[in-house]
Parts: sequence; structure tokens; C-alpha cells
Amino acid sequence: MLEAATIIDRLKATVPTLASVEGAAELAALLASPAQVWNRTRAHVVPLGIRGGVVLDAAGAFVQAIDVTFAVYLSFASHGDAKGTRKLDDVSVMQNAIIATLCGWVPAGVTSQGEVRLSRAYLADLKPGAIVYALEFAVSDQLRII
Repeated sequence: MLEAATIIDRLKATVPTLASVEGAAELAALLASPAQVWNRTRAHVVPLGIRGGVVLDAAGAFVQAIDVTFAVYLSFASHGDAKGTRKLDDVSVMQNAIIATLCGWVPAGVTSQGEVRLSRAYLADLKPGAIVYALEFAVSDQLRII
């Protein structure tokens, strides 16, 4: 299955405008911090889980389609942008870079059955001086029990 470290490595290698790419623990720490420390654009990769799909017919085996899901949370400082227009442009540019990097990608050495695809994107958090935008992705796979 697709691991967070594989996604982090991909983003670090292909989106150099990110100040850092980290995991869920670092996102939790950032969200708990005051907006003053949000001085650079960061990405955080967070596994969201597995969504079960259709059970397929297979002689002598249990086979179920699944989606492995994860999110990339983008955090932006928004100090000095009272209307948020400059930051919305930054969000759009970074969102497009992340989508172009991940969608259609089939990671080498991963057992998934499909390409990474976008599930949804949305504003995850908004507080004075800080914006968090989420991009959720899924990869098709199969659960096989013989």
C-alpha cells in the first residue's frame, strides 16, 4: 500500500516552492501554534484510511475493491492580507502544483492497483494570520484474502 513517506518524498522532489513537507504529527503541532509561527508555506501528508468498495467474485478467495485515501494539507501565513486575495492566489498556484504532481502518479514498488486521483479540495481551517487548505486523494487497490 501507499505510505505517507513515499508521498512526502515525491512532493519534496517535485514541488521545490514548499518550505517543508512533513507528516501528521507536525501538522498537529502547527495547528496548535499561534499564527505568528506560520511564516512559510508548508505541506503535511496525512493518511485518512481505507474506504471499502465492491466485493468481487473470486473462486476460493475474498476480493474487495478498496480506496486508500490520504490528504495533503497546505498551510499559509496570511499576515498583512486583510482581504485574503493575495493568499487565495498562492493557494491556487500551490494547489495546482500538488495536483499536477500527484494525480496520475503510480508509485514504483507500491502494491496499489491504480493511479492517484483527486477526491476533493477544500478550506480546512481559517484563523487570523493563517489558512489551511486540504487536498484529498485516493488510490484504488484490492483486499485479497485467500
